Order: sequence, then C-alpha cells, then structure tokens
Amino acid sequence: MTKRKKNIETSGNEVSTPVDGGRVTRDATSGRFLKVQGSSGTFKAVSTSEDIVKSVSSKHSEALKRLANR
Repeated sequence: MTKRKKNIETSGNEVSTPVDGGRVTRDATSGRFLKVQGSSGTFKAVSTSEDIVKSVSSKHSEALKRLANR
C-alpha cells in the first residue's frame, strides 16, 4: 500500500480513507463504495450501504455549496 496525505492509502485500484471508527474503501477510478473496515471486521458494500453513502455524500456536497454561495 502507498500512503498519501491525511492517512489515505492506495492499493491497486482501491483508495482507503480513515473515518470515525474505521476506514472506508472506494474504487480509485469510479469512486464506487467497496467496503468498510471497523473494529468488528471488514464488510463488503451492498446496495443498501451504497445508497446510504450516496445520500450522505450528496448532503455534504449540498451543504458545501450553500456555504460557498453565502
């Protein structure tokens, strides 16, 4: 694994980012959510978790846009 800034790790075509309580791994080219790693183990993404991640991500993006347009 290669380390980049802010503890982001890359391995092949995967990018792993630290989050509260573990790490989130995404596909490096598409950005697709792949798996979550926490204290209770590593879990592959299912369609429900992908939908939740997309929802949270869009809410964060919208909030950033609102702050930029103040």
